[in-house]
Amino acid sequence: MDIIDFHGWLTGKTIPDLMREYLPDDAGQNEDTRQPTPHDLFSKRGLTGEVIRILTEARGLKVTAHAGKQCVAVPYVSLQGEIKATQFLTIDQRPFPFTEKNKPANKVFGRGDKPGDDCFFFAGPGPDQAKEFIFCESVINAMTAFQWFPDACCIALGGSTYTKKAEALKPYINVTKTVRVAQDNDPAGDKMLQAIKKILNGQDVYYFAWKPNDKPGTDINDLVQVGRTETPGRTPWVTDAPPQSPWGYAREKFPKTQFPWDVLPIKVSGSLKQLARSCAVSPTHLPGIAFGILAAVLGRHVEVRVKSSWAEPLIFWTLALLPSGQGKSPAQNALSAPIYIEQERLDTAHKKAMETWKALPPEEQSQNPKPESLGGIFTTDMTIEGLRHDQRACGGMLISNDEASSFFEGQNQYKKSGKGTDRESWLKLYDGNPARIVRSSGAVFLKGARASIVGGTQPDVFWRIFKSDSKGDVFLVDGTLFRFMKTWEGEKFFPMTTESWDESNRETWDNIIKNALSFCRAHTSITDDGENQVDTHSLWFTEETMNLFIDWANDVKGMIPKFPVQVRGYIPKLVGWAVRLTGILKCMNAFITDTKVRKVIEPEDLQRGIRLAEFYMGHNIDVLNFIVNSDAPVKEVFTEQEAHLALTLQGLKNQVDNGRLAIPFILKKYNETASSDLKFQGKNSNPFRNFLESCGLNVPEKKSTANGYKNYKCLLWDKQADIYLENFSTNATNPTTLDGQGCGVVENVKQNSTNSTAEAPLNTGFVEKVEKVEDFSGIDSDEVTI
Repeated sequence: MDIIDFHGWLTGKTIPDLMREYLPDDAGQNEDTRQPTPHDLFSKRGLTGEVIRILTEARGLKVTAHAGKQCVAVPYVSLQGEIKATQFLTIDQRPFPFTEKNKPANKVFGRGDKPGDDCFFFAGPGPDQAKEFIFCESVINAMTAFQWFPDACCIALGGSTYTKKAEALKPYINVTKTVRVAQDNDPAGDKMLQAIKKILNGQDVYYFAWKPNDKPGTDINDLVQVGRTETPGRTPWVTDAPPQSPWGYAREKFPKTQFPWDVLPIKVSGSLKQLARSCAVSPTHLPGIAFGILAAVLGRHVEVRVKSSWAEPLIFWTLALLPSGQGKSPAQNALSAPIYIEQERLDTAHKKAMETWKALPPEEQSQNPKPESLGGIFTTDMTIEGLRHDQRACGGMLISNDEASSFFEGQNQYKKSGKGTDRESWLKLYDGNPARIVRSSGAVFLKGARASIVGGTQPDVFWRIFKSDSKGDVFLVDGTLFRFMKTWEGEKFFPMTTESWDESNRETWDNIIKNALSFCRAHTSITDDGENQVDTHSLWFTEETMNLFIDWANDVKGMIPKFPVQVRGYIPKLVGWAVRLTGILKCMNAFITDTKVRKVIEPEDLQRGIRLAEFYMGHNIDVLNFIVNSDAPVKEVFTEQEAHLALTLQGLKNQVDNGRLAIPFILKKYNETASSDLKFQGKNSNPFRNFLESCGLNVPEKKSTANGYKNYKCLLWDKQADIYLENFSTNATNPTTLDGQGCGVVENVKQNSTNSTAEAPLNTGFVEKVEKVEDFSGIDSDEVTI
């Protein structure tokens, strides 16, 4: 029984008798007979009627009776919208006559409620839509904060002791530009502030700047009631974070992370990862190659139309900075195999047509035009002339080159002075616009080309182009480099295994290309004069998707003044990347099993595209930082193998033998708990030793005895080992730094802010679903799901 039941049992009194006994003497005297409303409570706190009305309607505030008093019931809900606790606030602001803890209080939680669970009172937009977060102890303060920050998610925790549940909001908080804590001016408030800082672990936290002469126990609502000029919206908010340099700001907003594999269809990510293992190469750059290949197949058949006046072509320029011997060519060739087959079909068809034409009598040849080439779907010739000569009807072309640096070094190669219009023409082609250059032999005109570029280059070669003389500056100024989505991981070790790219995983990729080719044939018609006509399939944003996109794009564009000058040119391209990547992912997902692509782009489609764009942005900033400042590449994250090694070493700390761990001993323990795709195969421990050294761990050449293994090479447990585990421990608390999780800015695509984070936001039910699609010309009704 609760305290009231117990007291009734102890004294033999009824509950009404107990209520009359504990009520004050003037209770019931001069009472207002009018039905009370939430306004009766909150207006006394200096809140405007409009704020009270909005929050009452949106958050379910209502008047009810509790423990003998009229009060406002405030729901505390989980991120899934479930009410986990209800807090009752007395309208007259006097204490309840009795409480469960038998302590005077004018706000209490209901019997059996669990306010310590992950539940909150939200004032303002939900966490998946807000532009910033403001943490408060009480409902009153959350509503006060909302009065001054209507775009913020103002959160009441229910008390300073409930800060732990802020952990549940980290997927949103980690990607939000601004986090504030409106703490009370007392020790409990300071304790809440410190606890939230610890939970956010590195996120800048702004807190309320109380003055020395402010009365202890004051909260922000107290300032509103007394009419203080330094109201919550105007009082300076302070942070402990030191001012950042422009490069530091850029790296924080777009952190370098591992590829967010969860944005790809599961079968595609599994296929690409197995291909990487079979070639003993990093998988990070393979999705970029896949995007370029699929885009080249589609050509003008698909575009993403943000609005009627803005269409983004599916054109991708990707560049992987990989050291020599990293095995980038075999993996790229394997992915290109389906278009090699298609190219052979095109060439064979043209060859047969030519043979048939040549077999005709001369008089018939004169009456029948000579068969024209069907064009190429890929080329290794990075010249405007080659592209024009080999262009297909749909314009799609993959320019594939093992040494992609030739794109930069070969610019304007036909000009003796080294000056010309080639570079300008390439920049136009990236945007899908017509390009025309004039040679001594005549003009070259390209229209409707959709040329994607994929390839890799050695970092040393790349640096020579951009750092040796002023030539590299041209590519920065005119934006050439900004158009490339680059990856740069530094030196990593990927062991050779017996694993192959098996038939099932290869078939996944082959089917995507086959279905894409079928889609293109279905969207090609023949004109009256016998010419091929490309029917463009436009993908359109829904209204909700458009709003989300605009919010995100405006947020990243608003950061431009804070970025280094050399980075600012990336932002317009970043916005375009997000749109193009959204489109290619939409197609890739459709072509796994079908030849149809829905024309509607939903918010979750865009969120995946934004996450990918931000991933490439993080790597590009790292590359540009080296060009400008000669900084080494950031050790972005732990791969799956590196993370498993860290966990293995953590478990072996108490088995260090004379400061050493024998390599075969570590390998045995590592393989015992590793999944099949992480295990090191074979009896030779040298690949594992190389892997340890690539992680920065110390393995001396001199052999030793440890863990029962005599005369073996050993890992020296020194400061390097401690640093490795410390870095892993730090990164493990942030899912954006672990392989496969993704990055940052998009997580607040409210994801409409930056920095995201890595995974797509949780479905909290705060974002309403689109119920209808209006004014999207060209959308087939049978392709729209309402």
